[in-house]
Amino acid sequence: MRTWESYSVFPLAYLCLVSMQDRRIAVLLGLLTGSVLGVLCFFTEDWLIRYPFTDDAFYYAQIARNIVSGKGVTFDGLHETNGFHPCSSCCSCLFMLYLAETGSR
Repeated sequence: MRTWESYSVFPLAYLCLVSMQDRRIAVLLGLLTGSVLGVLCFFTEDWLIRYPFTDDAFYYAQIARNIVSGKGVTFDGLHETNGFHPCSSCCSCLFMLYLAETGSR
């Protein structure tokens, strides 16, 4: 059995190890996600801000802002927090780090 260590380029080599059914599922999930995001582009900014995504998005953005500014894993800057997804928080931190470097925040 081949493993990904035997390949020099991991992402391309990993595709060789994935079954055809898994690839189809990944493509379908990608198309579904792209379709949902594509439909959201046609909603007004007012609706997008007011309804579906504001609570969690603000929560992750605030935690990421505090991590990047050196305050630690905190929402309010005083108390440590938990109950968030580390992967989402990591992505948010990278985005906040980019904004901090470009002076956009």
